[in-house]
Amino acid sequence: RVKEVWVMDYDGENGRQVFLKNKKLTDEVIEEAGRIVASRAKPMDNADLDLYWRKSVTADFVGYALRELRGDDMRETRVRITRYEVS
Repeated sequence: RVKEVWVMDYDGENGRQVFLKNKKLTDEVIEEAGRIVASRAKPMDNADLDLYWRKSVTADFVGYALRELRGDDMRETRVRITRYEVS
């Protein structure tokens, strides 16, 4: 099964595949993908929490998503980072 990661504008336009094409999701590749996405992230300033905090955690959340795509068990991480109690 092929897994692809795409990035696009907030409105879904200008989609393009990120540098992950044909690469194994190693920890190093995931870290680099997080840096690339974080450098391009433009969080909106009309949501909860500080704009700069949301930009700073972008790489972390990219890493969580890619590790889950890789097949890692991320249940404990999801519980740890959630803002609300999960039932």
